[in-house]
Amino acid sequence: SATALLESLGESSGEYKSLSTNSKSGEFFFLSHDRKFLIKTVSEAEGRLLFRMLPEYQDHIHSLPASLIVRFAGLYHVEVGSGSWKYFLVMKSVFDPSCEIHAHYDLKGSLYHRKKKEGESCGKDEDWINAKLLVQVPEPRRRQMLEAHEADVSFLKGHHVMDYSVLVGIHYPERSQSTASKHAGIVAAGGKEVYFL
Repeated sequence: SATALLESLGESSGEYKSLSTNSKSGEFFFLSHDRKFLIKTVSEAEGRLLFRMLPEYQDHIHSLPASLIVRFAGLYHVEVGSGSWKYFLVMKSVFDPSCEIHAHYDLKGSLYHRKKKEGESCGKDEDWINAKLLVQVPEPRRRQMLEAHEADVSFLKGHHVMDYSVLVGIHYPERSQSTASKHAGIVAAGGKEVYFL
């Protein structure tokens, strides 16, 4: 809602946290003080593409609540300097601020240049495989996630978007002093992990 957005990002909210990124694009990432929203600068081409996609994106998200595509809260552009424009978007964080995320991975389904570098905290596909990780959820939930992922890929393919990844956060309840009893995560089969994606 607009109220939630203003509470997290408005004048009276806390300072944003600048996130280091391994993005080759050179864009900037910021996290709201309450960790509910991310702000990312994007190129003009990406901003224009997202603007064209927004009506169909909204239809896709409304018709498929289980979609794994990020929830956009806004796309903006501001004038910086004399006549130069900067585009940025606001996204709802896939992580629940009430749960500590012990590991997170940016997965694209490719192994080409997909290993985190020294000093980076976000793992990639090769790191996921080397850690022998799997998203292990009950079968009905697994089927729902696969169907949503296929529909998401089809939607993005229809817009000629191929740079797509799924951000997966893992919370290990046994490592936490205080685990929130209510969270937006997906509890693994066996209950040893909680996934956020």
